Amino acid sequence: MKSIAVYIATTGGPVQIERVTPERAPQSLVCLGRSSTILPISGDYDDFVRPGSGIIEREFGTHEGISYRLDLSGPIGSGQSWQLGVFLAHALAASGDTALISGDGVPDEVVIVTGRVDFDLKVDAVDHIPEKLAGLAKLMPSLEGCAITLIVPAGENHALAAGSSLPDGVRLVAAASAWDACRAVGLRLPDDQVPALAVPVLAPTVAVEAVPVTNRRRRWGLV
Repeated sequence: MKSIAVYIATTGGPVQIERVTPERAPQSLVCLGRSSTILPISGDYDDFVRPGSGIIEREFGTHEGISYRLDLSGPIGSGQSWQLGVFLAHALAASGDTALISGDGVPDEVVIVTGRVDFDLKVDAVDHIPEKLAGLAKLMPSLEGCAITLIVPAGENHALAAGSSLPDGVRLVAAASAWDACRAVGLRLPDDQVPALAVPVLAPTVAVEAVPVTNRRRRWGLV
């Protein structure tokens, strides 16, 4: 099974998404590490997950009475540039063929992501790209020997990143849609169906086909 570490690029340095866990809770929330500290973006994350306002349950399956807990290695106080990284983490968790790695584990690939995702899965530009790129330097010493991919919104953000001095070995990817980020790490959509992210007690559900204009359920895999 391929292991991938997903980091959200922030002005204070990359913040790792440690895990995505289904929970029987009134709403989805974001916690600091594996503690009971709830981060301020939890309300926005819940809006991003739930049907109607959000896209995560629409694309990866809805579980009655189930919300999600997202654990981060560091705080994210505000903004929406975390959305593309969170979408990718949910896609990886739903794939069944990848492991979202954290802690002391050595991943097969490291992905550093920034971008907002709208209701149609279009990736919108974000602010503070130079500061976020500068923050990569804090992470690089711990990633020696890892394949590293930096995913930014297509257009102005990508042009700015491409014209910057990126650390050696970093592959830069422009994402016009959320599915571009998924394809960048090798996720694809076979025709056969399998259960999505496991939910305790409940019967397994299936992941949804990763094409914005449809909502049929498919299995995720790795190319």
